[in-house]
Amino acid sequence: MVAISYEIKETKYHLMIKIKSNKRLIAASVIGIPVVLILCVLLVGINGYLKERAAVRTAETTLQEDAPIFNISSGFYAGPFELTISYPDPGAQIYCTFDGSVPTEDSEPYTGGFVLDNRSGYSNYLSAITGINPNEDYIPGVSVIKGNVIRAVAVLPDGRTSKVASGTYFIGIDRVAAFGPAPVISLYTDADNLFSYEDGIYVLGKTYDEWLAGDNDGHAAADDATTVNDAATADEPIGNFSNRGNEWERPATVEYMPGDGSAGFVSDVGMRIMGGASRSNSQKSFRLKCRKKYGSKYIDYDLIPGNLRSDGTGEVSKYRSFILRNGGNDCDYGKIRDPFIQEMVSTRNFETQDSEPVVVFINGEYWGCYTLVEDYSGEYIEYNYGISEDNVIIVKNGKIEEGFEEDMPSFYEMEEFIMGNDMSIPANYSVACDMLDMESFASYCALNIYICNKDSIFVNDNNWEMWRVRRIDKMHPCGDGKWRMMCFDTDYSSGIYEDVGVNEDIMGAACDENNTATGSRLLGALLANNEFRDMFITDLCDMRNLDFEKSRVSEAIEKYRAQYGLLVPYSLIRFGPESIARFMDPNKYVSDCIDGVEQWFTGRYEVFPEQIKRGFDLSDCVSVTVVQPDISKGSFTLNNSNLEKTGEYNGLYFREVPVTVTARPADGEVFDHWQVEGGMVVDSEGSRITFFPDGECVVTAVYD
Repeated sequence: MVAISYEIKETKYHLMIKIKSNKRLIAASVIGIPVVLILCVLLVGINGYLKERAAVRTAETTLQEDAPIFNISSGFYAGPFELTISYPDPGAQIYCTFDGSVPTEDSEPYTGGFVLDNRSGYSNYLSAITGINPNEDYIPGVSVIKGNVIRAVAVLPDGRTSKVASGTYFIGIDRVAAFGPAPVISLYTDADNLFSYEDGIYVLGKTYDEWLAGDNDGHAAADDATTVNDAATADEPIGNFSNRGNEWERPATVEYMPGDGSAGFVSDVGMRIMGGASRSNSQKSFRLKCRKKYGSKYIDYDLIPGNLRSDGTGEVSKYRSFILRNGGNDCDYGKIRDPFIQEMVSTRNFETQDSEPVVVFINGEYWGCYTLVEDYSGEYIEYNYGISEDNVIIVKNGKIEEGFEEDMPSFYEMEEFIMGNDMSIPANYSVACDMLDMESFASYCALNIYICNKDSIFVNDNNWEMWRVRRIDKMHPCGDGKWRMMCFDTDYSSGIYEDVGVNEDIMGAACDENNTATGSRLLGALLANNEFRDMFITDLCDMRNLDFEKSRVSEAIEKYRAQYGLLVPYSLIRFGPESIARFMDPNKYVSDCIDGVEQWFTGRYEVFPEQIKRGFDLSDCVSVTVVQPDISKGSFTLNNSNLEKTGEYNGLYFREVPVTVTARPADGEVFDHWQVEGGMVVDSEGSRITFFPDGECVVTAVYD
C-alpha cells in the first residue's frame, strides 16, 4: 500500500507544496500559481511513478523486520550469566558485534551462548582517547564503569537482513549506590563516528589541524550548514566538534533504561555535538534527533516524567529530539544552575525546558552525568501547543532556527517598529503589543537581570530565542502571531565566575536602548511606556519575592543536591579537570559548588531590591502582605506571575508601582472581595484588585 501525504507551506514570498509517498518526497516551489492547478499537474505527473512503485512497495512491506531475540533484557545484574540469541527462522545466520558498531555479514557469526561478566576492571578504551580538548588532554586515572554491549543482526537464507537488536549489560554494579534513581542511557555507534581524524564529530581532528595551519578562518554559517561554529574566531581553537549541519550528524542508537526498572525504549537516531563554547570541553553535549530515515519520526515515550505541555492540557508524551547537556559553563562545577533556574521560573509566561539528570554510556563505557533536556524546535511547539510544526518560526540569536529565511522580515518588522517608534504613545505601544508578547518579554528580561546572566540577550546578544506562528491560527491562544521568548543556557550567571557576584548590577546596561544587544535595545525602548515599565518593575520584584524566594530556593536546592551531588563527582573523575579529579575530594568539591549556588541566591534576595530602586530612581521599598485565612478556599497570584500562593505571603514592592493580586477560588468556593489596609485601590473587578502600597500594606481575601 502506498501512503501519500500533502504538505503546503505558504510564506510572504513563495508557496511550497510537498507530496510524499512512504519513501520518497516530491516537492514544488512556485510563485503565483494556484494551489489546485499545481496539485493537479503534479498528481498527473507522479501517477505513473506511484503505479510503478506499488508492486515494489508491496514487496517491501513484507520484508522480515523482526530483530534477533536476547534471552535476557538490558540492565544491571548481580553476577555473571549466559546470554543466548535466537531468531524465529532457524535458517537465518546471526552476526554479532561487541563494540557498539552495527553488525554485518563480516561480523562475528553467532554459534552459541556466551557468559557475560563484570567488565569494569578492563582497561579504558574510549576514555583513553586523546585529542578531545584543545586545553587539556585528560585521561582518567581509574578504570571507569563499563557494561557489556552486544548487537546482533540476522541474515536470512534469501539474503534479506533483519533489524539490529542491541543490549547493554552491567554485571556486579550496584546501580542504586552508583547512580541512585537516575535513568541510564546507553548510546551505540561506530567509534569512528565520534573519534576518527577525518570526520569524527567528538575530536579536534582534521579541522583543528587546518585551523592551526591557518587554512580555516573560523567563521561559521547557520546550523544547517557544514561549516564551523558561529562563535569560533581566528583566536579560538576549533575542531571537528565545532562543525555543524547535516554532514556532521552521525547515526546512533539510544537505549533508555529508567531508574525504577520499568520498560524503557530503544530508538535509532541521528547524533550531533551540541552547544557553543562548551564543544571544546572533554565532556561534550549531544543532540539526538529522530528521523524517518533512521526508522521513526519521534519517540513515543514519557521521556521526562511529569513534563507538562506548555498549554496546560496534559503531559508531553512524544519527542522528536532531545539534548544530553554537559552543563555548559557549569560543566566543571555542580551542573545544577540551568536546570535549577529553569525549574524555578517554569510557571512564567515564556518557554522553559524541563529536564532530568541521567547517566550516559557510549558503547558500554561510562560517559558521565548529563542533563536530559527538551529541545526547542517546530516539533516542540507542536507537541506543547498543538500548533503544526510547519507553521512555526523560531529565531535564535538573530538568525532563523526554524522556518525559512523569508520568515526573518517578520522579526525585523517587530524589532524595527519598537526601536523606531516612541513607545510612550499608546497607539504605538498597542501596535507593539500585537507583535511581541509583553508579559513574556518582561518576565524573561527580569529573569536574566536577576540571575545576572552575562551570556545573554543583554550583554553579548547570545543565548536567546523567540518563536511565533507564520500564519495566524485562531484555534490556539498562542497562534496570534506574537513573538514569545524561549529560555535556555542560563549557566553564565549566579556566581559561577567573579564577574557575576551577588552584588553585580547589570540593570543599567540591560535597560540601555543605546546598547548594541537586541534585548537592551528592545527593553530600553519599551520602558518609555509607563504600562510596560510598571509591569517590568513588578516582574523584577517578583523574581525575588516569588520565583527565587529564599525558602523556595533552599527546598529546590536540596532536591538537586540529592540528584547531582551523587552523580557529578564520578563524572569529574572521568572527565576532569585534573586539578579536581586527582588533587581534590570530588564529593566535597561538588557539595561546595552546590552550596555556592544556594548562597548566591540567598545573597541576591537581600541586595536586589536596592538595585531595582537605584535603577528606576524609586523610593524605599515597602512590605506587602497578602492573607488568605482559610487555605481550603483556594489560592492567589500576584502581578504577571502564575505561581499560586496560599495562606500568608509577604513581598517587597514600591509605592510608585501598582501591585495586582488575583484570587483563584477552589471548586465550589465563592470569592467575595479583597480588603486592603495601607494601600490605595485603583482598580477592583471580580477576583482581581490593583493598588498602590503605602507603608505596611495588608491585603486580605474575603470569601462568602
